[in-house]
Amino acid sequence: MRWNDATARPRVGPGLHRALILACLAFRLLAGGVRAEDGPIDSINPKGNSGRVLAVAFTPDGKTLATAGSEGVAKLWDVAKGSVRFDLRGHDGEVRSLAVSPDEKTIATGGADKTIRLWNTADGQAKGVLTGHTDAVAALVFISDGKTLASGGPDATIRLWDVAAMHPTKTLEGLGVGVLGLATSSTGNHLASAGDDRIIRLWDLSDGGEPRIIGRIDAKLCCVAFSPDGTRVAAGGLDKTVRIWPTDPTPENQDPSTRRRPSRMVAATAVGGAVLALAFAPDGKSLAASVSNAPPGASAPGTIVILDVATFQVRNRLQGHLSDVYSVAYSPDGGTLASGGDRCVRLNWNNVSQDVRASWLGPWPEGPVENRPMRHLGLVEAAAFTPDGRAVITASGDPEVRFWDLATHEVRRGLHDSSGAVHAIAVSPDGKRLATGGEGKMVKIWDLETGRVRATRASHLGAITCLAYSHDGKTLASGSRDASVSVWNDATGEEKLTLARHTSAITHLAFAPDDKALATSSLDWTAKLWDLDSGAMRRSFDGHGDSVESVAFTPDGKTLISTGRDGSTRFWNVTDGTERGASRKQDVGVGLVVILPGEQAMITGSTDGAIRRWSMADDQLESMSARAHAGPISTLALSPDGNVLASGGGHELKLWIVKTDLAPRPFAAVVAKVTSLAISADGKTLASATADGVVQVWNLPAGRERVMPVRLAAGEVQMALSADGKRLATLLNASQQGSSLRIWDATTLEPLDLLAVETVGARRLAFTPDGRFLATAGDTVGLWGLGDETPVRRLKGAPGFVRSIAVSPDGDTVATAGGDGAVMLWDVPEKSFRGSLEGHTHSATVVAFAPDGKTLASGSSDTTVRLWDVAGRTAIATLEGSKGPITALAFRPDGALLASSSRGDATVRLWDVANRRLTAKLASPASAPTEETTSLAFSADGGTLYTGGDRGITAWDVSPNSRALAPGSNSPPPPADPRP
Repeated sequence: MRWNDATARPRVGPGLHRALILACLAFRLLAGGVRAEDGPIDSINPKGNSGRVLAVAFTPDGKTLATAGSEGVAKLWDVAKGSVRFDLRGHDGEVRSLAVSPDEKTIATGGADKTIRLWNTADGQAKGVLTGHTDAVAALVFISDGKTLASGGPDATIRLWDVAAMHPTKTLEGLGVGVLGLATSSTGNHLASAGDDRIIRLWDLSDGGEPRIIGRIDAKLCCVAFSPDGTRVAAGGLDKTVRIWPTDPTPENQDPSTRRRPSRMVAATAVGGAVLALAFAPDGKSLAASVSNAPPGASAPGTIVILDVATFQVRNRLQGHLSDVYSVAYSPDGGTLASGGDRCVRLNWNNVSQDVRASWLGPWPEGPVENRPMRHLGLVEAAAFTPDGRAVITASGDPEVRFWDLATHEVRRGLHDSSGAVHAIAVSPDGKRLATGGEGKMVKIWDLETGRVRATRASHLGAITCLAYSHDGKTLASGSRDASVSVWNDATGEEKLTLARHTSAITHLAFAPDDKALATSSLDWTAKLWDLDSGAMRRSFDGHGDSVESVAFTPDGKTLISTGRDGSTRFWNVTDGTERGASRKQDVGVGLVVILPGEQAMITGSTDGAIRRWSMADDQLESMSARAHAGPISTLALSPDGNVLASGGGHELKLWIVKTDLAPRPFAAVVAKVTSLAISADGKTLASATADGVVQVWNLPAGRERVMPVRLAAGEVQMALSADGKRLATLLNASQQGSSLRIWDATTLEPLDLLAVETVGARRLAFTPDGRFLATAGDTVGLWGLGDETPVRRLKGAPGFVRSIAVSPDGDTVATAGGDGAVMLWDVPEKSFRGSLEGHTHSATVVAFAPDGKTLASGSSDTTVRLWDVAGRTAIATLEGSKGPITALAFRPDGALLASSSRGDATVRLWDVANRRLTAKLASPASAPTEETTSLAFSADGGTLYTGGDRGITAWDVSPNSRALAPGSNSPPPPADPRP
């Protein structure tokens, strides 16, 4: 995820970087292939490569794994310990190929630097360098006796080398095209090659004659592999198909004259993507193929396809790499399949169930541990903290349960559930047991110390969807897709109750604080409350208009909270079943809810990927991370001490520090770009309008909404607030269908019928200081009487296209900013045009009167701010330095400072009016280059400047002692907190 939020910083980083930490994927194949155990994951832990892993190979004893990659280093790994034994450094550029000698004494590596290097396996020391290729060495293979090494590459040659003497013995030429793959038979008599000319050649090393063509395809070949018995050759390439040919010549191919005729193909299977690497299992029964699923120029998770050689059917598709898999290799005993790619993971694979076991997915980004992503192969579905708060346990729709160490953001351990994908987990309060459930339709109880299954509970006919332990740990409840809930005695395994009054899948479970009742929610649009002594349903809560996603009790047990896909959060009286109230309805579905201990607050996750903190006392939104996840929030879990929140969304788990990341903040309910701000003269009320048409009125001392917002049609909303803060005027952009001017009671946001006539053509508006009239400009400039006042007073003279309007503090002058660059002045008592102020070279965009009414400020698309003497209609000064057209102007109440903002720039500039100079700049360090500030308003005492724009509403400390006003300071001051 790439996001940042002005108010909440995720504890997990914004996405994946190119750096690679792990060397390879390791798939564990159970010996014998006859059992599918539940138990801990046992996998290697390589953490050393920093680029693509291009080649992997096991030593013959299976104890060492060799890897080579794009960072120019080959590595030897201790498979048992998962640690690097030796770094093999010497190549200049990528190491593209490697091979291990049959006696496992020598490692050969081929690089982009056109050289082959030989290494001692025992100590990692270099033995020598083989030169001769004129291009990169793309393929290496030892002949069976280990005395000869074959190499190939884009230079269209295959070279044979004497390993002991370290010199070439023969060059196989005449290919005309590059060689991408080499393989040798177990007898060492034959060498197979594949390359750019789409032909598979078989070279007889005993007679040194011309190669025999055994296969041809219609696309570039990438790889070739011999079966263990040497009777077959498999090849794959860009035609997305794996093919097998016999190596024994057919009768018609025994004649040397027919050497160029391909053999009859044995089998072919389409695998859905380009085939980059092949490896036969040692027993010859399976063939692993790495398949690229990415379109040209793009990246997509790679797949390893396992083919049954006897039937040539796809047995399974293994996924785990985040992009292409470049190499695959079986261990000599067939128990482990290793793969190398651009992004890697430690994995186990059960040979019977074909389950991929993932215990860590990388790579990690640079930076501190808390920025490392906790990324899963599947979508994160459930999360729970261990009672000590040191780990988070997750389930992501596969058979693996992962334990993430919060100190390192690594998987500390894993459990494999052989019954199928896990969707639900619950940890016992004493931290000794873990309950899991999913597609296996059973609940498994695990001993967290040993990682073994203690017991199995089976009663459901559908998949398990949710689990919950009682507070005393004696009772376990399970909910299912079959619409039933089972209540278990956790000690004996006895099913105490079956609760079956829902009509659709159960979504969530919650025990009452005294453990005497259980709340359930369901896709059937209801939440229910059950008596756990009798099993009777106490209440059914039916207020939601869609599925109910979660339930939670308040700490006193008197209120049940339910959230739903209809966007509502509802509060129910547990005693009588009545609805105590409902949180404001959101435009998106609300998922899980958690209650913050010791606070009258709750946190919800929503389908829009946002995490919201709400006050349960007054239903105020206290904070919000609008882009916490790229997709819906699927799970929330609170640490035992209430300090850390874990959230799951998409493939990632993220952590949030509640007291900082999710702390209450003013103006949290602003979730769209602010286009207009206005403050009452007494400084107690702030009104705002956003780009999505939402108008809100705020109690400034508290920084909280006074009343529920009003949503108008989406688009630009012009807004004005009367000086006494009692009336609010809104005007939709005149270009919108059905646009109109409306007057509202600012304390209730109820509409007021104060306009005697319908406005036509109005584009901008402002109240007169006494609040008796509303000034508008559009086709004409006029004053609209409110209530008993004269309905309309039109001012003579055509204003042209108007972008802004302002009324002088004494109410005698109206100023407008026009598209022709002119600033026009109008005499209100005389109802006439007074004159224009000329000077801007492009359209005038905004005007504002100084508090004394003697000075007028204007902004323009020419990026300048100009100060004018109103009485004399003369220019006083031109303030330059803004980066774009001026979007807003505001004088401090004492008239000494002028604030300005400009388009395409989040910086606000403060100007010293008396000295006509820039005195300070205000900008958030986290502002993006494309962000901008669009509206400004000073508090009544002038100590706080409120800015509106892409970051919502921000309050800045601009009091005389603020460091923002220190001489020469351009650094932003701490935002002011308007709360007492």
